[in-house]
Amino acid sequence: QKGIHTIRLVNRANPAISAQVTLTSKTPAPILLVDDERFYNYEERYQQALDEAALGYDTFVATNERSPSLETLYKYPTVIWFTGYDWFQPVSEVEQSQLASYLDTGGRLLLSSQDLLDLHGANPFVQTYLGVQRPLWTITATDVAPIVGSPLGQDIGPFALDYPIPNWS
Repeated sequence: QKGIHTIRLVNRANPAISAQVTLTSKTPAPILLVDDERFYNYEERYQQALDEAALGYDTFVATNERSPSLETLYKYPTVIWFTGYDWFQPVSEVEQSQLASYLDTGGRLLLSSQDLLDLHGANPFVQTYLGVQRPLWTITATDVAPIVGSPLGQDIGPFALDYPIPNWS
């Protein structure tokens, strides 16, 4: 995170011998990786891909009570947010509102959320910012279709969703 950090080294044998250095980070990494998963841990997959691509990132571990503030989001040109298998509260209404504000100011978002459509359906955030007109349900949410007029093109989809973990939606 952006800020001033002081590191102090002290000799164990002679505590009178010490050294101190102050580090100032002027900007955060270009990517904020938001680990908002529940039950299964997949952050290593995202971190490995970013590391292999030599892309710098900061990690924010979200909980039900804590997610990145809008001020934090604004510090990053790109946000990668994943919820994994979170059937309880993937991307809350407040988080969706913050992400909408972030995107409205030119932010870029990669959102991976298995149960977002199942819980929220095609709400205004999903339609306007994610470009999904409606999820199509059979027994579970297994298909999505793009919104009419999507920049992805006309007459495409629906697309089958392939979950990396059991789908009990």
